[in-house]
Amino acid sequence: MQKYKIADIVFDASFHYSITSEVCKNYLYSGEEAPEVSFFIENEDVEEERKNSSNPEYSNGHFECLALYRKFLTYALTKDTLIIHSSAIAVDGNGYLFVAPSGTGKSTHTALWRELFKDRAV
Repeated sequence: MQKYKIADIVFDASFHYSITSEVCKNYLYSGEEAPEVSFFIENEDVEEERKNSSNPEYSNGHFECLALYRKFLTYALTKDTLIIHSSAIAVDGNGYLFVAPSGTGKSTHTALWRELFKDRAV
């Protein structure tokens, strides 16, 4: 199992599909801190995500990612941590979050702000 770190939560996870590895690669953690929780994604988890989806034709890998995400978010709440699917930017010391469904254009919107405000935006 690989170790990951998100929002100061170190965890390890076991899953089956390469798409999940690809989605998680930016969160790989090689530090000394031991995982505080382990997530095992089983076929039952994948099928539960599929059953609750409005798009059941998506791949098993897609639903495995959702299952891992759900397990992580549920655990994060026990640590007083809330994860928000958003894009963030700060301009002149003020922070802005753009919150919307995937594919809406949050990152594109943030990039336009960076283009407009140049060095004033981070």
